[in-house]
Amino acid sequence: METLNVYYDQLLVGTLTLDAHRLFSFKYSRQWMTSQVAFPLSVCLPMQDEPFSDHPTRALGEPAGGVD
Repeated sequence: METLNVYYDQLLVGTLTLDAHRLFSFKYSRQWMTSQVAFPLSVCLPMQDEPFSDHPTRALGEPAGGVD
């Protein structure tokens, strides 16, 4: 499993994870969720406590119009 911590300024926004099956997930940190400057990273990833599965997480890396 590989992980990447995502930061905004000095605040941990969340963790992006790639598992052994090459599936992504993303989970917002509690620090970010309670911050006054918090915002969702994408309309595909509204702020929530539960981790996001592969499909919505991959949308972060796609161009706004999708991939042809």
